[in-house]
Amino acid sequence: MIGIDPGSSLVMRTEPRYGAGEVARYGNGQWLEPSCWTTGDPNADGHGYRYWMQVSTPRSWGYVNDWYLDTGGPSTWKSQLPRS
Repeated sequence: MIGIDPGSSLVMRTEPRYGAGEVARYGNGQWLEPSCWTTGDPNADGHGYRYWMQVSTPRSWGYVNDWYLDTGGPSTWKSQLPRS
């Protein structure tokens, strides 16, 4: 993942919205495996980006806004990942 400021973390949530429950927190450079995508709340930094990835680690799964991941954007992953 990218775009996480030092001392900050990316919150994995139970649903693709910021009011959903927290599953886990991850720092810049940690690996998350995307399995599918959906739309939800716009990214927290105000860019209006509404794509969320369902991601997993060996210990958990949940949703994170794709804005903060190094996925290449919708033109790259829409042909490779199913929509949930």
